[in-house]
Amino acid sequence: VAMRTVEEELDKTYGIFSGGQLQRAVIEIDSVLAPYVTAEVWHCDQTLRKQSDGAVVLEVPFASEVEIAGRILSMGSHAKVTAPESLKKYLADEIGRMSNVYGGAAPELQGGE
Repeated sequence: VAMRTVEEELDKTYGIFSGGQLQRAVIEIDSVLAPYVTAEVWHCDQTLRKQSDGAVVLEVPFASEVEIAGRILSMGSHAKVTAPESLKKYLADEIGRMSNVYGGAAPELQGGE
C-alpha cells in the first residue's frame, strides 16, 4: 500500500483509528475550557463555533468512539456531546463503568452546578 493512501485514510478522522463508519462528533465546551480548545486543532476538517456566552461548539470527524472518548472525557464536565447518539451512549456507559471503578454513584452537585 502506498504511503499516500495510508495518509489519506488516516486524515479522514480524529486520531489514528480508521476503518469504522465515519461520523461527526458535536461537542459543546463551556467557557472555562473554550480558550484551550480554540487554541488546538483536533482535526483539519473540524469546525468551531463560538457562542455568545463564551462557550464553543466543536464538530470533528471520527471513526472510533474509544479513541475520541478519551479526549472528551479529559475535559470532564466542561464538555457535553450532543451528537451522534452512539457516542453519547458510549460515553454514558463508560462513565458508569468508571463510577463503579471509583466507588459507586457520583455525589449530588451542590448549588445547582
